[in-house]
Amino acid sequence: MRLATVRTAGGTRAVRIDEDAAVDLGHADLGDLLVRYLTDGAVLTTRIAGVGECRNVCRGEKVPA
Repeated sequence: MRLATVRTAGGTRAVRIDEDAAVDLGHADLGDLLVRYLTDGAVLTTRIAGVGECRNVCRGEKVPA
């Protein structure tokens, strides 16, 4: 799934990028979407033993040789 903030005639909107369309997610931008999602109590937390800090993972074709 790809998410983006796009500029529209009325301002910015958070969207989900589908193959040939940007689907409005009902929020002004991704920051607003995440803040509302993370603060509305809908997030469940699961503790996983042995999980430590890690680096971002790049897709293989984007990793320089």
